[in-house]
Amino acid sequence: MAKPAGLTGESVLAHLHKRGIELDVDFLREAVQAVAQMLIELEVSAAIEADPYERNGKRRAYRNGYRRRNWRTRLGDIPLQIPKLRQGTYYPQVIETLLASESLLLAAVLDAFVYGASIEAVSDILHQLGFSGIQPNQTADMAERLDDLIEAFRQRPLEDQYAALRLEVLPLQVQQGERTIRFDVVVAAGEQPDGQREILGFEVTPRAEGREFWLDFLDGLVDRGLQTAEVVTADSLRDGLRQAVRETFHTAAFRWPSPEAHLQLLEAQLSNAAPSILVLDDDYLLVAPQSPIVAVGRLVGLALMVLHLGWAVSYPDELAIVA
Repeated sequence: MAKPAGLTGESVLAHLHKRGIELDVDFLREAVQAVAQMLIELEVSAAIEADPYERNGKRRAYRNGYRRRNWRTRLGDIPLQIPKLRQGTYYPQVIETLLASESLLLAAVLDAFVYGASIEAVSDILHQLGFSGIQPNQTADMAERLDDLIEAFRQRPLEDQYAALRLEVLPLQVQQGERTIRFDVVVAAGEQPDGQREILGFEVTPRAEGREFWLDFLDGLVDRGLQTAEVVTADSLRDGLRQAVRETFHTAAFRWPSPEAHLQLLEAQLSNAAPSILVLDDDYLLVAPQSPIVAVGRLVGLALMVLHLGWAVSYPDELAIVA
């Protein structure tokens, strides 16, 4: 989906970071390296007026191998391959740009991870880095290669063993002019024995509801090699989630936040209903209702859930409160 104005991939993943859920650093390093290397190749092609192996009458020089240079970043050292030319000397000016644009490239990778690598997003990055005269096919190729890299990471085999599987749903609502865009960011995190949480599955969907949605999401993790989880925790009891967990992980203990936690949040909303806004906090992510009627509706729904499930259930100590 297209990135909503004012809601970056970095801000979404920053909330997960506060919840102890991390995106793999090796993947981030590899993705930033791939983008940087593509930028270097673009500049070299423009300088010699020819792509690799291209034959044309305008070519000014030929490539002649590479020399290596390490780029020191906050993600660790990233090796870059600097093209050499058969005639003359050449050093890409983009290298100096990269040294000053590490945060920009990382933000672009995070946006691509959350929303996908679009041609428009890649074109915007090229513009911010000072590139001009880039052909549409070059921009499209760069977007496709970045998207392929992200998809390969998302579909990577899950070979490690995890003590628990944590499911989080971040409900987001963004106002763009007179249009309100609502969607859910669904995250599956594997908790390792040392307590570290790793993102295993990630999906942006208009609505994370229903047995079929959750079965597809969980089956995707199992197909990639996720072993039966002993404990599955969720930040909220979404429609169809409980049934899907039982069908996928037959013997797993399933836990979710207590009704008391939801009641506390709804009471706060009823006392101070406000226009729809996104609130990022150390403790919860919340989309406030547009009116008290919305909050009352949620309260009624919670009451029905309590009557159906009963109060005598087991809850985790840590509560992720999501309206």
